[in-house]
Amino acid sequence: MGGAAMKVLILDGCAMEAPAAVWLAEFGRARGWAATTLVLRELEIAPCTGCFGCWLRTPGECVNDDDGRDVLRQLVQSDGVILLTPVTFGGYSALLKRALDRSIPMISPFFATLNGETHHRRRYAHHPRMAMLGLTADDNPEEEQVFRTLAARNALNFHEPQPAVAVVQANSSAADLNAVLTSTFDAAGWK
Repeated sequence: MGGAAMKVLILDGCAMEAPAAVWLAEFGRARGWAATTLVLRELEIAPCTGCFGCWLRTPGECVNDDDGRDVLRQLVQSDGVILLTPVTFGGYSALLKRALDRSIPMISPFFATLNGETHHRRRYAHHPRMAMLGLTADDNPEEEQVFRTLAARNALNFHEPQPAVAVVQANSSAADLNAVLTSTFDAAGWK
């Protein structure tokens, strides 16, 4: 990046305002990132219809003309993307899942073998780094492990071999959240 600030897109998949979204943006700015937050609950994003138009008719762009196109455009142009979501049965919120489903134009309909597994090829030479921050209401190790596994597998599908993944209590203090974010992003090599 030659000294330029890391361009980071935060996808806020929370159904209600979450203090973690503000703290996450502040954390990024303190690290020198050019952080932009898209609040998914404020956007009109239709569900993916599974039509494969983004692979065949309009390669790299969803056939649905709504805010999902802008989300994808910003995602592709970012150096990193952070997915913020309440942990729902070990998975993402419906808002975040819908946005992720609509990001399938980022990958190619053709396959390649990656570490002995079949995955879609990259559509673009550049793919952003990926991070996932899950918010929980209580301590649930099994649900946390499901979330971590899902996040790592999704990141691999988008060609991110070392995602930054953390799960924190939604009512964590700013100091506790900062400590978790620092160790998580440092361990994943985010600068």
